[in-house]
Amino acid sequence: MTPLAHPAFASLEAAVLAAHPGVPVGPLFSSWTGSDARFVRDLGIPAFGFSPFLIVSADTYYVGGPNERISLAGYVRGVRLYSDALRRLVD
Repeated sequence: MTPLAHPAFASLEAAVLAAHPGVPVGPLFSSWTGSDARFVRDLGIPAFGFSPFLIVSADTYYVGGPNERISLAGYVRGVRLYSDALRRLVD
């Protein structure tokens, strides 16, 4: 596991808390994901999974299915959060 004291985690945490004050922020292990980068940690590269999208509970029935979807409002807010997180990482 990449240390939570890593500056990249602090940057991601700050972006999430700026968008959603008071929410709990990681670490969370999700065994049902195919898009994380755990394998790069073995190469000494720090890695954190990050998903900026809020998913309405009813939409979780479709996650991983052929009609996977999230609400448009959740998507737009997620894109905004992701953009902010990237800006924080490169600044």
